[in-house]
Amino acid sequence: MRRLSLLIGLIAALGCRGEPPSAPPPAPKAPARAPAPASAPVPASAPAPASAPAPASAPALAMTDLHALDFRNITLPGAKDAGWTIRKGRAVMGGEKGEVTFAGVLFGDLDADGKDEAVVRLDYIGLAGGNNHGSFVQVYGLRGGRLALLAGHNFANDADTLESLKVIRRQIVVEGEAHAPDDAVCCPSLHHVSRFALRRGALVRVARDVSKPADAE
Repeated sequence: MRRLSLLIGLIAALGCRGEPPSAPPPAPKAPARAPAPASAPVPASAPAPASAPAPASAPALAMTDLHALDFRNITLPGAKDAGWTIRKGRAVMGGEKGEVTFAGVLFGDLDADGKDEAVVRLDYIGLAGGNNHGSFVQVYGLRGGRLALLAGHNFANDADTLESLKVIRRQIVVEGEAHAPDDAVCCPSLHHVSRFALRRGALVRVARDVSKPADAE
């Protein structure tokens, strides 16, 4: 009887358990993503071209050759900023009386520095009023690339006059009329040949020969 009871209990227990529940089906796998295409490499940006340096402002050109100057159209410096402005061979006088004209220029190395100086002749008449007349001889050179007055001499009608001008062996040779002691200002009766040298900022007369003109003998 007891065995029967045990058998019945065992059958009941098996009936309650039934088939073990099957495991749930695995969740479908998500489709594998296609690998993202490799992005094309971004080319390195070319370096910006260096901006061209701004051109330096051109320095003012210094004068290097007196021979290249147009002495018929020029401003000639003078002592204490007083000079002459020459246009087409004539001085611009402003309100000043008289007339000044460019009469020529010669070149020569007067100070033995290996560079020529310019010897400019300016003839004048009625300057500052009256009938006075004569010639300025002015020597110009380059100093620091600029035109500078080095020395000058005035040949006036009441002194030795200037008729011709030369540069010989670093000297300025002038020929003209000269006054005898009894001559009137208007009427010199002698002839002179004078030599001038450039020394320490001045034209120094180093020789003067006076004679009677050939036609007066």
